[in-house]
Amino acid sequence: EARWITQPASRKNMALVFTKSAEISLFTLTGSDRLGRFIASASIKRPFTCLFLACLFGLIPPFMGWIEGNWSNPALELDISRDLGWWNQFLLAFPAMVYIAGSYFGAFPKTLRQLVDAGVILATEEDWKAIRRSTKNYINHPVVTFFPYVFGLLFVFASTILFLSTDTWIDVRYFAAGWLVPFYVFLLYYLLAFIALRIVGVYLVLQKLFRLKVNIQPFHQDGCGGLVSLSDLSSRLTFSIMIFGIIMAMAMYINIAIYALNPFGVYNLGMFGMYLVVAILSFFLPLYATSARMKEAKLQMISQINDRTEKLSNAENLARSDQKNLEEYGDEDLRALESLEQTVRTMQVWPFTPSAIAKFAASIAIPVLVLSSQLFMGL
Repeated sequence: EARWITQPASRKNMALVFTKSAEISLFTLTGSDRLGRFIASASIKRPFTCLFLACLFGLIPPFMGWIEGNWSNPALELDISRDLGWWNQFLLAFPAMVYIAGSYFGAFPKTLRQLVDAGVILATEEDWKAIRRSTKNYINHPVVTFFPYVFGLLFVFASTILFLSTDTWIDVRYFAAGWLVPFYVFLLYYLLAFIALRIVGVYLVLQKLFRLKVNIQPFHQDGCGGLVSLSDLSSRLTFSIMIFGIIMAMAMYINIAIYALNPFGVYNLGMFGMYLVVAILSFFLPLYATSARMKEAKLQMISQINDRTEKLSNAENLARSDQKNLEEYGDEDLRALESLEQTVRTMQVWPFTPSAIAKFAASIAIPVLVLSSQLFMGL
C-alpha cells in the first residue's frame, strides 16, 4: 500500500503527499472479478507479450479449420479465408481490448500520482480514503461484477442461434472448430463490457476528486493547467480506437464492394455513428469532470485581473506606495494587464494537448476516409 506523509501540526488540512517509493495501487479498477483481474494484471505487467498471445489465441480455431480443410473451401458458404468477421473480432478487436486493459488501467494510478506531484490535487488523507472507499464499492458492486458475464453469455446465445445451421467452417454439426466459437464470443463481449464499466469508473473517480479543492494552474507549462497526465491517459486509447476504426472500415468496405449497399445508407451510417459515439465517449468522458474546475480557474484569474485593472484606473482606491508606482508605470501596468487578460481568455478549459486531439482525430479518420473514397469514386 502507498504510505501517506502529512505534517503532524496540520494533519487534517494538509495536502496528501506520496513518497517517491510508493505506488498508488489503491485505485485498481479490476475489483473482485477474478477473470478480469487476471487479464488486466497480466496485461499491465507484460503488455506486448499479452498482445502477442491474444493474437495467437485468435488463430487457434482457424488453425483447426485449416486442419479440417476449410481454409479455402468453395463447398462452404463461408470458409476461413473469407470470414472477415472472425479476423476483425479475434485478430484485431480482442487483442486491442487486452492491450487497453493493461495500458489504460495500468496507467491510471500513475496518473493520479502525477496529478499529486504537479500540485493539482490537494485532497487530504481523509478525502483520499473516502474516494477510495466509494471506488471500491463501485468496482465490487454485483452489477459491475456480473454484468460483463451476462453480456458475454447473451452474445454467446445469439451467435449460437445464428450459426447453428449455417454451412460455414464453424458449423458445429460437421466441424470441431465450431465448438470453440461460443467460448471466444463470450470472452470478446465479456471484455468489452468489463472495459466500458471501468472507463466509467475512471470518470467517477475524477469527478469526486475535482469536486474537492484543487489547484488548476492556468499558466502551467504543459498548457493544460497541470493536467497533461490526464491528456496522456486518454491518448492511450487512441491505438485501440484506431484498431476499431480499421474494423469498421473493413466492414463498411465489404458492405459497399461485395453487398453493393449504399455507402451512405442507414446500415453503414448507423455503424459509423455508433463507432463515433463510443470513441468520443471513451476518449472525452473520463476527463469531463475536470472541465468545470478549469473554467472556474480561468474565470477567477480574469476576475482578479479585472479587479486590479479597476484599482489602477482609480488612483484614489490605491495605497500610497501603489499610487507612486501608478504615476511612474501606470500606462505600462494597464497595458500589461490588458495583454494578460487577452492571454487568459484564450486558455482552453479542457485538459487536452493539441497532439492528443490530433492523435484522436487520426484514429477515427480511417472509416471517414472509406466513406469519402466511396463518395469520390461514385462521382
